[in-house]
Amino acid sequence: RTAHPKLYSHLEGILTKILNSGGIYHKEELAWKLNIIHNDTIYNAFCTPGGYIYMYTGLIRFVESEDELAGVIAHEVAHGDLRHSTDQLTKLYGLKILAGLLTDGDSELLAGIGVNMLGLKFSRGDETEADAFAVRYLSDTDYNPLAFADFFVRMNENGESMGPLQFLSTHPD
Repeated sequence: RTAHPKLYSHLEGILTKILNSGGIYHKEELAWKLNIIHNDTIYNAFCTPGGYIYMYTGLIRFVESEDELAGVIAHEVAHGDLRHSTDQLTKLYGLKILAGLLTDGDSELLAGIGVNMLGLKFSRGDETEADAFAVRYLSDTDYNPLAFADFFVRMNENGESMGPLQFLSTHPD
């Protein structure tokens, strides 16, 4: 935070506008802390349980407007607010336990592959829901929710030249 106080202040201002949009279920219950990870080669953001949002500098540099940046932050707020990461962890651990019981622990590799494939399915559903809620949140602010769609179009168009795009790896086209 001390290395880039203006950037943190700007991002936290966007986050505050989104949190005050009126549509956040768990606004008061979660920490809602934003952190920057300094890596210009990764175009990703994520939210961990408790409302801790992490954004890579590669993604921050890629956005072309404050509206696009607000779309990314709103998307991550949606993941936290809808408790996607908590739900996914619960599902994955439950599936691993079930797979272990069904295979008597003999086929841990096979069970792990199956569990990971199911986890990916959950992630895609979560991504779709987070997109929808992000647009809903942005609609109650002065940010243009259509810019979020423009962001995804540009990410898809530039995907091959940008290296591995973790943000799109589980996101449906």
